[in-house]
Parts: sequence; structure tokens; C-alpha cells
Amino acid sequence: MVNPLLETKNLHVSIRAPHGTIFLIHEINISIQRGEIFALVGESGSGKTTLANALTKLYPPFSSFEISGEVCFAETNLLQLDNFVLRQIRGHNIRYVFQEPAQSLNPILRIKTQFVDAIRTVDPMDAKTAEEKAKRSLVKVGIENPDDVLKSYPHELSGGTLQRILIAMALSSEPELIIADEPTSSVDSPLRLQLLDLLDSTRNSSNSSILLITHDLDIAHRYADTVAVMYAGRIIEEAPKRLFFDSPHHPYSQILCGKTHTTDSSFDEFEAIHNNPIHPSDDQSGCAFHHLCYKAREDCRSVEPPLAMIDAERKLRCPYWK
Repeated sequence: MVNPLLETKNLHVSIRAPHGTIFLIHEINISIQRGEIFALVGESGSGKTTLANALTKLYPPFSSFEISGEVCFAETNLLQLDNFVLRQIRGHNIRYVFQEPAQSLNPILRIKTQFVDAIRTVDPMDAKTAEEKAKRSLVKVGIENPDDVLKSYPHELSGGTLQRILIAMALSSEPELIIADEPTSSVDSPLRLQLLDLLDSTRNSSNSSILLITHDLDIAHRYADTVAVMYAGRIIEEAPKRLFFDSPHHPYSQILCGKTHTTDSSFDEFEAIHNNPIHPSDDQSGCAFHHLCYKAREDCRSVEPPLAMIDAERKLRCPYWK
């Protein structure tokens, strides 16, 4: 197999608290191939964004986050690099598109200033050349009036336009990996698909990879090559898209996809998950999902199952899936 573009090995994230260490991410082992869209799905609070930020140590300076394990990008362990080198990689090779565009842009600076600075940080050039590149990038994401947009402040633009700007900024450096964290959650459905189609076409034309973080299974089904499900800070199932949606194996995945085989309705099970959410930091023994699992056995309450290969293409964190 060709070496993956990005691979994590036993990645853990914890945070120091007054009463002790809280573990947020547990034993993450994922591989993203070049040209692949890897969808990370799960409910809010499952740890998806924490994982995304951990890949390049994107945490505030002097924060209490602690990361262990390896994040190998093009065979280089990012966790061993200093902050200066990591900033260069975030500018050139790995770009983020976050879910709240208004919080990702400086409210007191015009779009032109922010976009031009972002371009010149990656590729030194004069301001006029950078401005022309910014205009071309905005046109590519469907903005028909780039001059007016560049003159604007963020608060003068709609959420959809701001999200287009962030995507344009991310694509302007032609990154090898785009980490898109709920990139269209703030826009309406028609525009949502337009922006995701744009990311998909960029992936196809440049052979870049996308880590697509979403709670929307329809989006994962439409765009992903591989799907991984997170629950309580753990990957509980990973498989190629077709296999996953045709036959989800983990009880939680089955509930998400509406393919359970119990006498209770999927709605009731789904409501139970929402009314009894498990946060990655919750201190508990055994399988994180046992309190809601219709297949749970006695040892599920005391022994956490490993994420294991159950066939050539699927990983699963459940010994009783059959």
C-alpha cells in the first residue's frame, strides 16, 4: 500500500484540571490517503474538533492540553516539530476551514488585508500581486463581486459569503490536506452542497486530501471515500463508505443510520443518545456505549474493547457485533 498522506498512531489528548487529568481523545489510529475524502462523523461533543486541532497542535500557547502518540504527515511526526515549523506547515501544506466563519476572521480588518496577508505569509510577493490572486481565488468559489468583498469588513457580509472566503483562503495555497470542520454548518442547504462540491472538485483536480468533519450522514454518504465514527473520544467503526452505509456493524453506527434490529424504534434509541450524552471526559469503565447498547453484555461494563480489524476493510470496537 502507498504510504498515507497523514497517519495517527495511538494519539491521545488530555487536559490538566484541578482535580486531575481529563482524557478527551483515546487511542486514535487513522490513515488518510492522498486524494481521499475521509469523513469523521459523530454527534456534537464526541471529540471530532479536539482531534482535528490535535493533528497540528492547534491549541492556545501555554494551554493545559497534552498530546501523546504520533501524527505522521508525509512521514514526518508533526508532534515533534516546534511551533514555528508547524505554522509554516499550516500555511503551506495543511489548511483548516472552521465551522464559524465570523469567528475565524478579524472583525476590525477588511477582508483584503486579511486575505492578502495570508497569501504573502505563504508565498512572498508584492501586495498588488497578492490582491489579484485573492480576487481570482474568490471568483473560483463563486463570488461575483470580489472587489466589493475585499473592501468589506466581516460584519458587512453574510455567513455564506464569509464561508466562501475562508474556503478561498484555504485553497489559495494549494494545500495537500484540508481539514474541514463542519465547513457548511452556517449556510443553507443549496449553498452547502455548492461549497462541498467545490472542495470535492479541488480534491479531484489537485489530488489533495480532505478530512471532512460532520454530524450529517447525508454529507458523508455523498462525498466521503472512507467513514469513521467517533463516540466519546474514540473511533468505534471505520470502513469504506459503501460498506459502512450498506451494513453498519457497531450498535451506535446502526442507530445513527437507522438500521437497528431491535423491537424498539430507532427514534426512541436516538432520543436516548441525545438525552444521555457521553462526553469523552466522563470517567467510566468498560465500553463507552454500554449504557445505551442493545447488545451489551456483563463484560461490556468493565472491559473496554479495542478497535480491531474484523475483515480486510473494516475496523470495529465491538466484540459482539454479529
